[in-house]
Amino acid sequence: VLERAPFILSRADAYIGVMIDDLISCGVDEPYRMFTSRAEHRLILREDNAARRLCPAGIAIGLLTDEQRRVFEERESRYEAAKKEIASLRIKANAETDAWLEKQGSARLKESVSPGELVRRPELSLQEVLSYCPLSIKLSEDLLAALEIELKFDGYLSRQEEEIRKLKRVEKETIPPEFPYDSIDNLRVEHREKLKEYRPHSLAQALKIPGMTPTAISLLAVHVKRYKQLSA
Repeated sequence: VLERAPFILSRADAYIGVMIDDLISCGVDEPYRMFTSRAEHRLILREDNAARRLCPAGIAIGLLTDEQRRVFEERESRYEAAKKEIASLRIKANAETDAWLEKQGSARLKESVSPGELVRRPELSLQEVLSYCPLSIKLSEDLLAALEIELKFDGYLSRQEEEIRKLKRVEKETIPPEFPYDSIDNLRVEHREKLKEYRPHSLAQALKIPGMTPTAISLLAVHVKRYKQLSA
């Protein structure tokens, strides 16, 4: 109606994206329940980062008021400034630090580290570390909690973010709605029928259709690319 590109929340953006993709790509034969276990990237889909994940999309399509946008941008600015400062600070390996760590039940330092590296120790919280090495920026409790999660699980989150970047690249390979699946002669009949039934939006969505194989997707990708070139 507005002649804009469709707004799509993927499996990596929100739980509603997981639900929609499940219903479209896999179908259901019983009442659908939204379990966290259905989301491959559930470490990313957390309550504490919901605003960071979804507000930019809300701003882009005009869902946030000017005041909501101001509050979000101010909050985001403080969060990013705190992350940057934590990365730049160094906690020196000296007698004073060792004495403080001993009180916290933690091992001594062999070399200087950033507060973020220290927070990865299970026995230390971000609040405790920042009480010893304070920031110039004051953070609210919810922002402090969100930042602590990101710092403690940095390795796991980085891996999931890399997986999401790969998925996004595949999702960009869209399939035209009118694509003639019957024109792929060497594609198995059952695969053609499923593709015609589901009419996937992208190659990534096609791969999730039950029974589809990587070979079938590779063949589809070649024909879709050729179709787009001829239609251009």
